[in-house]
Formats: sequence, structure tokens, C-alpha cells
Amino acid sequence: MPNAPTPKAPAVSFANLICRFGDKFVLLDLAREVVLPAFTDQSLKRRYRDTTYFFFETKISEIPGSDGTNVPLIIVHGKLVKDTVLTREQVFSQDRGLVPAQESMPSAPSSFFVLVLNNHKLIYMAETPHAPMLGQFQTALQRFLSIRYEAYVDALYSEAKSSPEPKPKKQIRLEIPHPTVEVLPLASKASIEEFLRAFAKVTHLEFKIIETNQEYPMERTYQELRKMKKSIRATSTRLVHDSAVGLDKANAIEQIHAAAASGNEKVSLTGTSEDGVRLSGDNHRFKLSVHPEGLPENELDRAAHLVKLYADRVESGIILEDVAADTSDKIQRLSGHLHDE
Repeated sequence: MPNAPTPKAPAVSFANLICRFGDKFVLLDLAREVVLPAFTDQSLKRRYRDTTYFFFETKISEIPGSDGTNVPLIIVHGKLVKDTVLTREQVFSQDRGLVPAQESMPSAPSSFFVLVLNNHKLIYMAETPHAPMLGQFQTALQRFLSIRYEAYVDALYSEAKSSPEPKPKKQIRLEIPHPTVEVLPLASKASIEEFLRAFAKVTHLEFKIIETNQEYPMERTYQELRKMKKSIRATSTRLVHDSAVGLDKANAIEQIHAAAASGNEKVSLTGTSEDGVRLSGDNHRFKLSVHPEGLPENELDRAAHLVKLYADRVESGIILEDVAADTSDKIQRLSGHLHDE
């Protein structure tokens, strides 16, 4: 009997998770009050047709940092489950061809994730076929953040009602704006080059300037554009390159890498293949994926192993990392609160 094929190692991708509360607060500012409960509240579910998404076995852990300081890495790790129903309409028979055969069965594919709060980086791995993707992770987290935000507003409102200076909910929402979340995959120069091999010509390249978790991009151009965006209170700012005859691909790769290696800008491009077929792509299409072997079974050990995979790629310059100067202080305060609870 022939040997069974060796299963392929799972694909691991890296992303920048940008969570903001308007222009006033970022992820770490309201981690205890809103962000962490969005992951750990087991009652939170997002339903879409016959499918329900929820976080499962989520834990908050501390692991040693790799920078030689006493600042720990605080990580959130667990699974995103896609509880759904698989349905078939027909089967194929050698004798009868396509035969109607309706049947359905429950299925619950899952992905394992690690969010490093120190740098807002998300490490994501499908555990099964048909596992929920990064976009579904973002949509589910946005829903859960909204629910926990409203609960926090309600708690502040109730507290204010019994104080000498009660506040309406409208004022509380102005002081603490509604959260938004974006998950932007990280790319390496090699993953961008590989994706662009299919393009004979790139005719449109666009960078959307977004607000981040107080991370500062490496490229001065994006830094200045973000300042301009903020100065005139623009809700959307874009840098666009267009050329009907085709942009310079080598320089396009450099500019895409500067934006997508740290997940600080949304990138989209269009062009054509050698035979004239229209092609397009974005951060999700040219994301960096790795296939690590021998991942630990223990989930905390697995999470720590995946964090090291990310750190190794930052150290080697494959992907970039920019972290705000006050992050260490916020992490130390959060660590103290978590130990007190």
C-alpha cells in the first residue's frame, strides 16, 4: 500500500492590526476596557446567513521580549471559528454522470491567531481547509469591538448619572469615539516581486494613507502625506500613479515594499498580463506567507513560536516594524493591571 502523502505545513501570514478610536485613542489606550473583552467575551458572535463566527479558547499571556529589556510581550492568542453548514447539490457517477444528491453537514473550520499588543502585529494561521481568512477576522473583530464599546459607554453613562456632573451618552461618544479596525497583511520584497511577475504592464498604482496605531512609516513621503491629511481633516487621502504605457516595475516594487512591508498603507494596483488580460492586486494578494514545520501542540508554546517567526523576519529585514515611543510605558501599565485582576 503506498504511503500517505505528507501533509503540507500550514501557511502563516503576518499583518498590522490598526485599531483606533477616532483621532483620540489607539488600541493600547482602551485595551482593558474595550479591546481585550472583544476577544475574551465568549458570548460574542457574528452571524451571517448560515454561518456564525466567534473567538474560541482565547487567552491573554505574557512572554519574554527579545530586546533585552524588562518589558514583556503581551499577546492575545486563540482561534477564530467559522461554524457553518456545508451543502452539496450533486455528485458524479461514472454510469449516470451528474446526479442530483442534496446533502448538508455541519462544519467548523478554524484559524489560529496571535496578536502582539506591543506592536499591534497579528500572526495568522489557517488550521483547516476553508478556515476563516484575514478579512473575516477583521469583520468579526469590528463587530465585537462595537458591542464592547457600547457596553463601555453604558457603564460610563451609569457611573456619570450618580456623579455631580452627569453626562449624556452623546457627550461620552464624543469624548471616546467609536472604534474602527483594519487588518493589513505585511509583504516582503520577494512576495511582491513574485506577485508582479504575472504583470507585463502596471498601469495604476495607488496608496491610501491611513491613520495607524501611532506607528511611523519608514518613508518620509508617507509621513508628510499623513500630516497633510490630518491638517485639513481629510477622511481619505490617496497617492496615485497612472501610466497607460506602464509604470517602471522595479521602482513600483520599491514603493510598494516601503508601504506594505510594515502594513501602514493600503496598496492597490492594476495592469495587464502578456496576453492583455486585466490583472489587479492589493495587500492581501501579495502578502508574505511562510510554512513552518513542527509547530508545538501546546497553544502557548505555538504562539511563542509564531512570535519568534515574526521577530526573525523583522531582524533579517524581510518585513519592517515601527513602534510608537510611548508603547513600553503603556505595556508596563497594562501588565500591572492584568496581574492585579
